[in-house]
Amino acid sequence: MPTNATRTLMTLQHQRGDLIQRFRQHHLFLISEWITTGFTTFVVPLWIAGGSGLPRPDIRAWIEEKQPAYASPKLLARFRDQ
Repeated sequence: MPTNATRTLMTLQHQRGDLIQRFRQHHLFLISEWITTGFTTFVVPLWIAGGSGLPRPDIRAWIEEKQPAYASPKLLARFRDQ
């Protein structure tokens, strides 16, 4: 039968494990937030710098001639035209 000291030690180890688990979950949340924020701050300006929305798709060429339905704009087209 475990002594009081053993039971106390087991309780502290269990509490420590719970604390470490919550700490890891908190850090995983922060890391996912940083990734999302970083991606957004990179992609939105890149999209704005592209200078155009989606063009009208050429469905007929896509179906009949096996060509792309969208013509891709050049990367950073807004700044290249200046």
